[in-house]
Amino acid sequence: MYKELMEIIANNKVKYFMCLPDFRLDVEDVNVRVEKDCIKLSIPGGLVTIWDDSKIERCKRPDNLITECNHCYRIYNQDAECIGYVYC
Repeated sequence: MYKELMEIIANNKVKYFMCLPDFRLDVEDVNVRVEKDCIKLSIPGGLVTIWDDSKIERCKRPDNLITECNHCYRIYNQDAECIGYVYC
């Protein structure tokens, strides 16, 4: 799934979304940097790292966001916690 996500990122302008209780972050201006073993998403005030062995799931759209997506991926950290969505 990592290689598929890399291809989507290379050919599309992606967005980042994260939603927790009492917290919502929807970033349209994401700076993407692909490195040897990870993808780094620079967002205002932070950085999201997606490692080549991160759990990644394809999904219809981000949870708690009503939008249409051509592509959407749910990203998990090493503790199997959802750390957000990359979508376009």
